Amino acid sequence: GTYYVTATGSNGCTYTKPYSITESVVPPRVTISNLSGYSELNCANTLVNVTATGTATSYVWSNGITTADNTFTTPNTYTVTAYGDNGCPQTASIVITENHNAPTPSIVSANNIYTIDCDHPTLTLNGLGGVSYEWLETGETTSSIVVSTPGIYTVSVTGSNHCGATATVEIGINVEPPAAAINNLTGVDQID
Repeated sequence: GTYYVTATGSNGCTYTKPYSITESVVPPRVTISNLSGYSELNCANTLVNVTATGTATSYVWSNGITTADNTFTTPNTYTVTAYGDNGCPQTASIVITENHNAPTPSIVSANNIYTIDCDHPTLTLNGLGGVSYEWLETGETTSSIVVSTPGIYTVSVTGSNHCGATATVEIGINVEPPAAAINNLTGVDQID
């Protein structure tokens, strides 16, 4: 508002001067820019970089940081309080989540057969439970492989959160020919 000051001199003369006092209670604008582009901590993304932007002159984060920039390595809801020239505060928040759950891979054989034999000289093994696969014995990076030798096969599986786990399966073999015998019912060893 406008206030007036009147001064009266010893001679009785007066002088009045107006003074305008304005009040600024408008808080600053503040937003949080996620510089990392993701807000989930996982096996590949171990930190999230952010910066507070807007019209503030100072910042205080809920984790004690007093600059506009901040880095988060644990899940939580983080709040920045921004202060303008007038001392008025404004807040903004960001939620950081976490997913370090390993996938639960498995290996299944087509037709549920785990033994190479004369009827099944090759088997198709299917890796399950992830978004990418690597077979340690063959180096193949497909979810399925065809095997023709017995042994232990291991697949390394990576989930959508970039966390990994392995699964193994043992493939057996049974290629013994059946026993064959000829019974001589006549008792004669030679035919004339």
